Amino acid sequence: MNNAAGVRGCRKGGRKENPGIVYETLEDKKRKEEQKKVFVEGLRRYQSLGVTVMIDGRECSLSDYEKLFTAERGAFYMGDYIGDERGNLKEIHFDKVRYK
Repeated sequence: MNNAAGVRGCRKGGRKENPGIVYETLEDKKRKEEQKKVFVEGLRRYQSLGVTVMIDGRECSLSDYEKLFTAERGAFYMGDYIGDERGNLKEIHFDKVRYK
């Protein structure tokens, strides 16, 4: 739900009509989208250099990256960066982590 100021639902607010609701401005949304784009471009670049990128134990395709940004209540994806014996990046694993 947007209002005239472009506020959408994400920053914790003390609004009297909706106490405890979180609001997100259009600027916040644009910044998140740009950060997401840069992150995915980086993963693609690593893949093009031979680094294996896995999500939930499976090698991922370009369309699988969206999964990393999907919000699920009580869970998020955590990345592990795995190097070879010389310290060069070999694999990146993303696994869903649940919290209480």
